[in-house]
Amino acid sequence: MGWLDKMTYHRRLFAALLIYSLAMVAAFAAFQYQRERRHKAETLDARLQGVNARLLEELAEGARPDSLRAPLGDALPGLRLTVMDRRGRVVYDNSPGGDGLQGAPHTDRREIAAAISRGRGYSLRRHSASTGHTYFYSATADSARIVRTAVPYDLTLRQLLSADYGFLWTLMAIAAVMCTAGYMATHRLGEHVSRLNRFAERAERGERIYDTDPFPHDELGEISSHIVRLYARLQQAVADRDREHRAALREQQEKDRIKRQLTNNINHEL
Repeated sequence: MGWLDKMTYHRRLFAALLIYSLAMVAAFAAFQYQRERRHKAETLDARLQGVNARLLEELAEGARPDSLRAPLGDALPGLRLTVMDRRGRVVYDNSPGGDGLQGAPHTDRREIAAAISRGRGYSLRRHSASTGHTYFYSATADSARIVRTAVPYDLTLRQLLSADYGFLWTLMAIAAVMCTAGYMATHRLGEHVSRLNRFAERAERGERIYDTDPFPHDELGEISSHIVRLYARLQQAVADRDREHRAALREQQEKDRIKRQLTNNINHEL
């Protein structure tokens, strides 16, 4: 990834933070979307469970299955009604051609299996081989029978069960704020790192660095200031050592000169 190596530290850090933030927002959006859809499906199931309970009461009082009328038939047109025994065999179905289903076992249906084991269950979307339509199924069981109601999965139901996308605007606003704050933070950090990099390049060339602009008052700024001060002290120590060496050399040269002059004078007197 050569293009990534060419990016500045600030941009690499911001890109990583941006990808992480967007991934978190996308994951939360997907979770919220599924959660809202599940909540709406459970709300619809609760309505149908109420219908099923009333129909079970009528059946327990001796009503014939073909005389039942679902209370939500007007609110949910096309409501399908199926009555089964506890073993999942169809006793009555009000859909076209429902007579041909009588006696057919439905224990492999998700909502029927759940109703037999837990007393209630629903299936969000499943295609019916008998009618050729797709339904939302809700089943309720008592000690004697199972009642299942089904709503055609048409445009109206899809709109009813679809998640409200209003929360996406909130997530987008949060993501924008996070990205802005992340850019400012990474830009500040990137400036610190860039200044340290320029300082290291000058130090590598052996340039004299007496002072630099003050760093911000944070942890990285304090570390940077400590490094600059240590380098300045090292430079000063090296300069003092060189000055002492030059002074000692000049003193030695002066001693040699005096020694030669004294020797010449002695030779001249002799």
